[in-house]
Amino acid sequence: MFNRGTSSSAGVLDNNEEEDISQLIADLLIEHEKIVLFTRHHRVTDKMQELLEDTSIKECLDLEYIYHIDGRIPEEERQ
Repeated sequence: MFNRGTSSSAGVLDNNEEEDISQLIADLLIEHEKIVLFTRHHRVTDKMQELLEDTSIKECLDLEYIYHIDGRIPEEERQ
């Protein structure tokens, strides 16, 4: 899944990869485990974050969990 061997530097996606990933997320709205597994290995881009914050997706996902996997910690949890 997205192991093309043509990626630029780690954590950086070209436009086609970002569109592919955005489409993948849109296709997997209810398949929570696959999205969480995917986000463990790929940085969540702004475009992906917009999709993840969509109301219909928000009902299916624990966004705080994704933030933790992505290395981002919600402001209220920082000490």
